[in-house]
Amino acid sequence: MKNIHSINFIKHTTLLACSALLAVSLAACSQPAASDAASTAGSASSSATSDTAQIPNPWTGCTTLADAAALTGYDFTVPDSVDGYPDVTIAVLESEQLTEVQYSSGNARLCLRKAPGSDDISGDYNQYAESNAVDVDGRSVTLQGNDGQVQLATWLDGDYTYSIGIYREDGTGLTADEMTGLVKAAK
Repeated sequence: MKNIHSINFIKHTTLLACSALLAVSLAACSQPAASDAASTAGSASSSATSDTAQIPNPWTGCTTLADAAALTGYDFTVPDSVDGYPDVTIAVLESEQLTEVQYSSGNARLCLRKAPGSDDISGDYNQYAESNAVDVDGRSVTLQGNDGQVQLATWLDGDYTYSIGIYREDGTGLTADEMTGLVKAAK
């Protein structure tokens, strides 16, 4: 008789434990996770409520080039607008004292950069079939591209390094004249 009571006790204890686990599981499933609740509410989830850590954006957005100059300590002159690229954004990478101005239209963008030093600041690591050094207003500018089109221009002027890159989904670039016109405008 004692064995039957022990077996019944074990059965009842196991049943009770399984019921408790089932109740906890159902309760957990009925509540959205913190990140799901944030997205359901229409707000972006922060790193405090996310299951994954994200690297913070190192770029500081600027409203004007004067705002960028206040962060970097130098002026950057670029065209006010570029035909075919109606959207303009300005950002600074303070750790590198790098200023970037992007002109964009959809997924196509034209990126102009300036920073102190002599390193390549383009961020473009593509291998281009063509590379030519040309003189633009006394500055030696390296034009790189494919199929007679220019995708990247890099140069030094005084204590600063510059780059202009064109990035389009179809991979097309600019003519050499179009790119050198942008180089002349960037100071």
